[in-house]
Amino acid sequence: MNRRVVLNTLAASAAMLVASQTTARPLHFLLEKKVKAYRAKVEAWAQSPDIIAMARAGFNKSDPALASADWKSRSVPRAISVMLNNDVSRKMAKLARDPAIAKLTLLNSQGDVLGSAGKPRDYNLGDTLAFNEAIYGGLWSANRSRIDPVLNKYLVGLSAPIFDRNREVGVLYMQLFSEK
Repeated sequence: MNRRVVLNTLAASAAMLVASQTTARPLHFLLEKKVKAYRAKVEAWAQSPDIIAMARAGFNKSDPALASADWKSRSVPRAISVMLNNDVSRKMAKLARDPAIAKLTLLNSQGDVLGSAGKPRDYNLGDTLAFNEAIYGGLWSANRSRIDPVLNKYLVGLSAPIFDRNREVGVLYMQLFSEK
């Protein structure tokens, strides 16, 4: 590998690090207190029979129309609109009536969105820390707020695993507004 390639690679890595630091900010102590309170709420909701039943119903299911939809589009494609109005999304919307909650999303065991109150950034959130920490049985909350690409506001994420008879069937993912 020549020197120019190494230097370009290092410069690109440094630029990505700087960019990620400018879109994330540490939590204020009052926000940490709020996050702690909502951790208990998301954990309790993840243990509710309704949430467990919805996660179990979508356990290994994938929706090709949602997987191929344009999630970055400013307008909401039909497949995404249908998902945002399904039974699971309506249940998420009822739970997420609290003005501090920006989004509440139910994910299956592969990270696919089953329903959501608020448009997720993508159909599959299996690559996120929120999903990966929760899917292995841990309750997770972010220690920094980040700008959400859909709402363009600072949000803080929390997630909890959903178990059905000791089997992980999904993840409940909540995002809170960091300003409210």
